[in-house]
Amino acid sequence: LRQGGDRGRLSVEAIDGLSAHARRALRMASIFGERFREEGVAHLLDVARVAPAAPASGDAPRTSTVRISSPGLDWVAELTAAEVLERAKKAPGELAFRHALVRDAAYETLTADDRAEGHRVAAEWLARDPDAEPSALAIHFEKGDDVVRARAAYIAAAARAILAHDLAQGRRFADKAVAL
Repeated sequence: LRQGGDRGRLSVEAIDGLSAHARRALRMASIFGERFREEGVAHLLDVARVAPAAPASGDAPRTSTVRISSPGLDWVAELTAAEVLERAKKAPGELAFRHALVRDAAYETLTADDRAEGHRVAAEWLARDPDAEPSALAIHFEKGDDVVRARAAYIAAAARAILAHDLAQGRRFADKAVAL
């Protein structure tokens, strides 16, 4: 990606040149954050219902909600070849955005409803793993507007932090649970 003269402005040429499926995958990946598992993005592509992004040509965005399906993990090869994503060296199956600004830009293309849906589906997918980090679940459930499960996850995160003798972090998570 080329960066313009202004530090915060990235050229979108690399993203615009991607296939529609790769752009959708990029948007779904942004929901997880800067690092994510490719299976999680594939799950979001299969399950999440999000409105398509506005076409790069400047045409008006379509407002209908569509079901996105994943024909495979071909988006991984395309996004790594375009140097938008990179494979994590020490974590097989994990990918990362090469630039936080690209992740942020992809995330900003999601509507508030799309973000909430994506975070809810991401949290449900992450929750299938019994070793899932409770704080990550809490954040996704909270952003997915699932207050009950967010609160439970924040309580679990507080307990984990306290057991690890991180009382300050435990307090922060407990306060977050109470505030919801």
